Amino acid sequence: MSGSATGDPVGMGARLVLFAEIRFWLSFRFRTAVALSDGWPSRAAF
Repeated sequence: MSGSATGDPVGMGARLVLFAEIRFWLSFRFRTAVALSDGWPSRAAF
């Protein structure tokens, strides 16, 4: 066991940021698709 076992703050930070961005984009696209299928003005991406 080497590397990240001792704790790699840079690696962990990059992974957390990437994970957060992926989750943000997935949720954004999901809400956009729901709003589009629903008809925009009613529940648009909020």
